[in-house]
Amino acid sequence: MSNGKYSVPEEQHFKLKEKEMDAGFLGKIFGCGDNIPKNVAGLLALLLAFAMVCVLILNRSNAIEVISLLGPFFTLVVGILIGQKISS
Repeated sequence: MSNGKYSVPEEQHFKLKEKEMDAGFLGKIFGCGDNIPKNVAGLLALLLAFAMVCVLILNRSNAIEVISLLGPFFTLVVGILIGQKISS
């Protein structure tokens, strides 16, 4: 059976489809298996960094307060990502 760019045997094609169905919506976003914690932590790091940059640009009067609240969470997430890469 053809799957886009390459040919996949029919049995494997059905196994892939079954895994896709089991993964659900969040599985399509974050992936499956061992990569889930890394993907979630990476997404959180990006969102926190984006939030801090937006606060710096849009609301400079409260920037120190917001960064002092979000900064520890950002460094925690980055530490988790680095720790996972070292232990792997």
